[in-house]
Amino acid sequence: MLSKKKTFKWAPIINKRDSKIIITNFSTLKSKFRNAKVELKFWREKDCKFLKKNIVLNNNGSYWFDLNKNLQIKNFLDKKSGWITIFGNSPFLSGFTVEDSKQGIIGADHVF
Repeated sequence: MLSKKKTFKWAPIINKRDSKIIITNFSTLKSKFRNAKVELKFWREKDCKFLKKNIVLNNNGSYWFDLNKNLQIKNFLDKKSGWITIFGNSPFLSGFTVEDSKQGIIGADHVF
C-alpha cells in the first residue's frame, strides 16, 4: 500500500434531509506519513456538471462535508441526488457518507 501514490474514491450524495460525507486520511504508520492534497468534485445528476474544491487533510486527519452548510453545492444539486469524487496523493484516503433525518440515520456507507 505504501507504494500507491494516489487514491480515487467516490460516494453518493443522497440530498434528502441531511447529507454528510466524512473524508479521512488515517494510517497506522508511525513515520513517513504525510498530509494529503485532495481534489473534491461534486457532480449533479441532471447534466453531469461538477463543482471542484481543493482541501489538505492533515496526517491522521479528517474533513467533514455537511451539504446543508454548503449552500453553493446544495443549490448546484438543485434538490436532486448527486455524487462526490475524491482524488488525492495519499494511499490512506477513505471515508463515509451519512444521510440523517429527524428520526435518526436513514443510511450510512463507506466511500467506494
